[in-house]
Amino acid sequence: MQIYSNYLPNQPVSDSPSFGAAKDITLKYVVSKYPHILPERVFEAAKNIINTIPKNKRPTLYDLHLEQYKGLLECRTLNEARNLYPEFREVLDASIFRNSRSKHLKNLKVSLEDLSLRVLQDYYGRLIPQHEIGTELGFVSKSAFDWFKDKIRFVPFKKNYLTLVYSSDETKNAVIAAKTRAYNQKFPQQMYEHNRQAAQSNKSAEYRKIQSQRIKQYDTENPERRKKIGRFTKEVWSRLPHIRKAISKEMSHFPGMDSIINKRLNHEPYTEQEKRLNKGFFNFFWRKYPDYKEEYTLMTRTVSKEWKNKN
Repeated sequence: MQIYSNYLPNQPVSDSPSFGAAKDITLKYVVSKYPHILPERVFEAAKNIINTIPKNKRPTLYDLHLEQYKGLLECRTLNEARNLYPEFREVLDASIFRNSRSKHLKNLKVSLEDLSLRVLQDYYGRLIPQHEIGTELGFVSKSAFDWFKDKIRFVPFKKNYLTLVYSSDETKNAVIAAKTRAYNQKFPQQMYEHNRQAAQSNKSAEYRKIQSQRIKQYDTENPERRKKIGRFTKEVWSRLPHIRKAISKEMSHFPGMDSIINKRLNHEPYTEQEKRLNKGFFNFFWRKYPDYKEEYTLMTRTVSKEWKNKN
């Protein structure tokens, strides 16, 4: 079967992990799918709510988190915070820098005595992203703030937790979606290349599931970007006729791939069985032709740079 140049296997298009619409990020969903990234007290509180409160009266993860850490905002000293929240018992008081001449501390807008507590309050109690906290407190750069956090033994959230929390709230989720759409529309090829590499480097089933959800949601909302990516993909494959030929040859040993290609060309959804077959075929193909895989990767980078320079 002839492989058309606008067919791209396993095409990733999202810029970062996304957890779908806010209405889908229920406490039950969070506890069942992402218990490993929840702070312990949030996890325990969520389980209790699921077992005792009717579904239609449960808070969002965003509201539950703020409820669990609201006591932090009432603390006047770091010692109070450490006593109330044992997870912060190893965090050091920034007053240890009282005699420091570090350039990282020159433009602070908060006293050293209040600094560690303020960071915890902003991050845990107000859910402000780290980069915004660092700027607000007067750190001159991300590296300066990172240096400070390391010195005081700051305890950050698990990876993607803040995104998960924001995604559970309609307002926050809308803001994230708007920013993502604006950036991706402005830099479609850069985002394509970034996401392709990210998807290759992260092999976890959880990540792939999140990516798949993100692709479906984002493509539905952005038909124009799909067209741009389609043109980009077509250009990449137009320069790799020998790889397309090899794919066509190997597909003859995989009954059912013809219908998958036809569905792809007609923008029809795959069945679960077709998804597994498609994935199995390309896993097989790239293992058998590692040089082609490298060539394909280099070509996407080449085309991406060319399109970037044109824009």
